[in-house]
Amino acid sequence: MLKVRLTILLIIVTIILTGCFNYRDLNRAIFVTMLVIDIDDQDNIVVYAEAFHSYRSNKNNTEQGQRLVFHATGPSLFGTIRKLNVASRYKIDYSQCKMYVFTEKAAKNGIADFLDFLIRDQEFLIRAFLAVYLGPPEELLTAEIKQDEYIGIYLYELFQDSLLSSILVNYRFSDNVNTRLMGKHIDKMNAIKIEQETVDQFVSAQGAAVFENDIMVDMLTLDETIYCNFLYDRIQSGAIEIQHPQHEDKTLTLEIRKSKTKSKMDYDGRRILMKVNIDTDVVIADAQSGLDWNKETIEKIEHLAAVKIKDGTEALFAKFKEKGIDLLDVKHDVDIRYPKSNVENPIMITNLTSEVKVHIKGSTYIRGSR
Repeated sequence: MLKVRLTILLIIVTIILTGCFNYRDLNRAIFVTMLVIDIDDQDNIVVYAEAFHSYRSNKNNTEQGQRLVFHATGPSLFGTIRKLNVASRYKIDYSQCKMYVFTEKAAKNGIADFLDFLIRDQEFLIRAFLAVYLGPPEELLTAEIKQDEYIGIYLYELFQDSLLSSILVNYRFSDNVNTRLMGKHIDKMNAIKIEQETVDQFVSAQGAAVFENDIMVDMLTLDETIYCNFLYDRIQSGAIEIQHPQHEDKTLTLEIRKSKTKSKMDYDGRRILMKVNIDTDVVIADAQSGLDWNKETIEKIEHLAAVKIKDGTEALFAKFKEKGIDLLDVKHDVDIRYPKSNVENPIMITNLTSEVKVHIKGSTYIRGSR
């Protein structure tokens, strides 16, 4: 009797729990892959939506996909997004959106209201990536990227590429939801731009936009983004270019295979000292001239690389400290470790020192090679 009841229950559940879309539903919905938010000279909100539409061709009776771009302007983000449906035959669905892109103009004006809406509206996913586009939005939306017709999907996969991890600040929207409200409310987003190379267009990483209270206040260069990722322990791979150990006019490129960063904070009531220990494994990737490969050469290369990382991380911290921007969110760490300290702006009393160790791997048994 129990088995019969369980069988009946299973049949009922199977009937009730149908899929989100059936074949007909898919053809009656338009799925957004990227949302671009801009503002015009009158501070109206301008929204562009790159979308995918699946339909059955009557010509050859096959399923096909079509890229569409919708555009609307209005005083509020909610109203503007709803306006996009005016030009659409079917409902525009945002549940598959991979990218939320803000123009530089919108970012400098402030994106707090935009983020709050995207967080509250349940149709928008928080696992998407955020980015700032340095240029007119039409340039991004009309770009012809041969690797993928859909720029939103292309960017989504690009941001997940571990080979680019050193020059990208890979924060998803879900990370932003937390970081924008912690400490001094500092956040970072990848900055991108479309560039032309011969006959092809491609997306170029331009570093990272730095936000304070959801307003873009500064930029990290590509090199600074690498040093920032070292400090945040977000390096998976990358490259370091140093002076050739035996030819001052030549360079040597090291490929990062592994890196680990540990930090420690000490507060004596007057000053804060942050000690950052960075341990990095590298291999020789390229040399502009031959090497006399011996123990002395290996130690010199390791020393040159360690000095470069140390100088770069400390200079980056000093640059933003001088501007009063808490890039490393020292305020958040102080609030957690010293909750009774009541330090309003701890970045101004903080000094950072980096201790870096670089290890060359894969060369133990090589002697005297050129």
